[in-house]
Parts: sequence; structure tokens; C-alpha cells
Amino acid sequence: MNYVKKIAANHNIIPIKKLGQNFLIDESVIANIISMVNIRDATVLEIGPGVGSMTRELLKASPKKVIAIEFDENCITSLELLKNQYPNLEIINADALKIREEDLIVANEKIKVVANLPYNIGTALLVKWLKKINLFSSFTLMLQKEVVDRIVANKSTSAYGSLSVICQWLCYTEKLFDIPGEAFWPAPKVTSSVVNLIPHSKPLYDCTLEKLEPFLKIAFAQKRKMLRNNLKLAFREEASNVLKKYGILPTARAEELSIDQFCKLANLSYK
Repeated sequence: MNYVKKIAANHNIIPIKKLGQNFLIDESVIANIISMVNIRDATVLEIGPGVGSMTRELLKASPKKVIAIEFDENCITSLELLKNQYPNLEIINADALKIREEDLIVANEKIKVVANLPYNIGTALLVKWLKKINLFSSFTLMLQKEVVDRIVANKSTSAYGSLSVICQWLCYTEKLFDIPGEAFWPAPKVTSSVVNLIPHSKPLYDCTLEKLEPFLKIAFAQKRKMLRNNLKLAFREEASNVLKKYGILPTARAEELSIDQFCKLANLSYK
């Protein structure tokens, strides 16, 4: 019997749909992920470890510590069995969206996130972490394929949007590989993908998240509308004139702008 299903059966654990639980059961996928990230002597954060299939492999890779945050109390007992074998496993029974990551580490330490994120909170968690980007040295994440496609999307493509701009402004992004539904239990109806994000030493262009995030929300509010219509409320002067200053056609749509152009416009909108 598969490791995950065996542990789950021993502890009467059944994946809970409302928690977005899809346990990764394909050991070759886990091995592939572990091989792509160097966690030796690192502090690793795993969200939603479930019964610990990937946690176990992370611990074998000689990290300084693995911090596993699991919301489902039913999974804690199986994780505690791992802790008996690996004292450098720290288990936290909590909602990952409410955790203060800065409280998990000592000063100047960086976190490497390696996680199969629950579908229902994956994007929200990533955005939360990006707002604290200085705490992290890398993110290796499993998410829905459509979310990963948005993270790595180039401009002038249908997947390009706010998430693409913010992620690429702050990080080097790379889609690693897709994972079919049958690699999980229960098998989701959608394909998952693994993405790697490594923070830049500083954001690519001069701006702040406090300016950029709300500006992008306005710019992409109605993707098919011309940008000048979406930006009427962002500028005191005629939006078309502002766009012309930066060599942007008045008929351009948000998906056609580069990250640099978004940063310049966001800075201008707050003057």
C-alpha cells in the first residue's frame, strides 16, 4: 500500500475537500521536487504537509529545520511520528494565512518554502509571502497549473495579469513541470504544476508594492478594455496624455504593458 494511504488508514484520516486537501502520493514526483532545491542546512517551511509524505523526504535532505504548518488536527499525530525520528521537525497546528513568518526564524535567517499548497488558499499565501519578500530565499510550490501559468506569463498573453507582474517584479520565476491528477489522493480534476521563485536582490524597477498592487487592480479591472478607460480614476490629467508620455498607445490594453511601464505609471499615479 502507498505510504500516504497506509498512514492515513492507520490514523483514520480522510482528505477534506473544504480544506483543499489533495495528498501527493507519487513518490517519484516528490523525489523530483526535492532534487531541484538545495535545502541542506536551510530552514524550510512546508504548508499543508498532510500525513507527511513530502515532509519525510525533506527531512532526509539534511535541512537545519523543517517547519510544517498543518491546519487539520487529524494529521498532527502522523506528523508527530516523524518528529520522533527527526527532532529538527517543528509542527505547528494553525491556519497558514494567520501565521507571522517573522516569528518562525531568528534574525537575518531566510526561509525556503517547499510546499504542495492547498488549492483554496495557494494564491493568497503566495501574495502574503511576497509582501514579506525579505524573509525568504526561495519558493518551490505546487499550485494549480492555471495559477503557475499566470505567475510565469509573458506580456501580451492571455495569462498575463497582476500576479504575473508582481511575481516577476520581485522574483525570478520558472515553471518546472506539470503533475497529473493521478499523482494525488484524491485525484483533482485539474492539472498541477511546480514553480520556482527566487527573490531578486532588489525589485526589478523602482516602485513599492503599496503603489503597484492597487494600480494593477485598476489596470486589469476589465482586461479587454483599453487601458485609458481603466485609468481614468488613477490620474488627474487625461489618461491618454499620461500613456503617451511613456510611449504607450492610447488604445493599448493592460496585458500589453511591460513590468517597467507598470512601475512608472504606478509611481506617477501617486504623485
